Amino acid sequence: MKMIVIIVVALMCAVSASAHGDQPPPNKPPQLWRAAAMEHDGNVVIQISRPKYEVPRKAASAEAMNWHDLKKVTLGTSVRAFGVNGKRVESKAVLKALRQPRGVAVFVRFYEPLLDPDPFYLAMLREGTIVFVVAADAISDPIP
Repeated sequence: MKMIVIIVVALMCAVSASAHGDQPPPNKPPQLWRAAAMEHDGNVVIQISRPKYEVPRKAASAEAMNWHDLKKVTLGTSVRAFGVNGKRVESKAVLKALRQPRGVAVFVRFYEPLLDPDPFYLAMLREGTIVFVVAADAISDPIP
């Protein structure tokens, strides 16, 4: 009897693992960028920045990177904030966490509606990381 139970449990685990493990995540991974939050007219405004290569100076042997500010976005309209547990983060918590610029994970979505962050990628992030889901056209100008 014990042997049958062990075999059944092993088969259930194998089927469960193969059902989830074989499928790739449905969307692109997040970008690891930097963001700061401020309050403006009762709304939380997020300034997201991404690294950008700058032309090196003659004395520098390597390319220098600087933070390039993207267009500001308003929390709740074109950007949503989540924790690594996949649950929404309140605006006050975002303001507190991002008083100073800090590293964030940003899922850039090219189509509406803005899908929630993928649990596959959330599992790789450190506890306390703010995760944004943002519309691509909200943070950058359209490509001509």
